[in-house]
Amino acid sequence: GTEVFVRNSMFENCETGIAVKDSSKLTLNKGTFIGNRIAWNSYKKKWRWQTGGTGTIRDSQFLDSVEADIAGDKFSRVGFEGGIPKNLKIKGKISVAAISRS
Repeated sequence: GTEVFVRNSMFENCETGIAVKDSSKLTLNKGTFIGNRIAWNSYKKKWRWQTGGTGTIRDSQFLDSVEADIAGDKFSRVGFEGGIPKNLKIKGKISVAAISRS
């Protein structure tokens, strides 16, 4: 149930670059993911939480992800400001949407 803001960060050759779970919210601004197995994973881990992880992604790039750029379960969602990147590799039932810039 936390809220985190991350900016100007690089995640390279990780099993999971970022994991967001159990009603936590993460806003990523200017992130770069290179060669990770899964770049971003959102999910509900514990039964007591109503939702999984949610996120907002701005001005970020996903390069050479092995399994998925975005992964997650049906309880989670992620929004891309300015539109969903082309050729984004999505795994699972996570809700992925374009959102307008605020």
